[in-house]
Amino acid sequence: MTMNNFEISSEAKREFEKMCILLLWAKQQDHEKTAAALINSFGSIRAVSDTNFDLLKKAFKLKTSSMVIIKLFISMSDRILSGDNFTSADKMKAFFRSLLINKPEETIIAAFLDNNMKLKKLERFSGISGTSASIPNKKIAAAALESSASRLVIAHNHPGGSSEPSDRDISSTLNLMKLLSPLDIELYDHIIIGADDDYSMRDIILKNKERAG
Repeated sequence: MTMNNFEISSEAKREFEKMCILLLWAKQQDHEKTAAALINSFGSIRAVSDTNFDLLKKAFKLKTSSMVIIKLFISMSDRILSGDNFTSADKMKAFFRSLLINKPEETIIAAFLDNNMKLKKLERFSGISGTSASIPNKKIAAAALESSASRLVIAHNHPGGSSEPSDRDISSTLNLMKLLSPLDIELYDHIIIGADDDYSMRDIILKNKERAG
């Protein structure tokens, strides 16, 4: 399912992609079809959030959990994307925690940013092996190029466990950093969401840059 065949703006396409992710997390039935219908009708996630829920429930069969996640996304985006908020590790952790905390399996999210740390695109990647997330570095790098991102923050969760990075987490992060470097894209941070705490790998990334530089 995609947006209507008529020509759409790149902004509408990004809104559709983000709405698909939100509805998938909310376990909305026919999430792609519903996302397309909502963005075609209202133009943006924010406009959907501002619409009366009873209308959305009746016209689009939108679940309560879907509306909660949509409103939470708008609220967190407003907080993080105002000023220089995305440069704050604590606020980035809060943003990703709101999206990952209830996931029973490890899930990977990438936030593609411009030079001013403004969000250009948010994407969920599969790369799941059993209950452990394998970071699909090549897919992430390709998506970063496609979105013309200058910086990138990735996050994944450790369901029921500590947020301390594993050796595999560290190795995958450094490999992604090396892959992005020739593309002039900075891996700004890798955030791990644990059951009770969060971990920013920013210091690990910076120390590796110092050794390499």
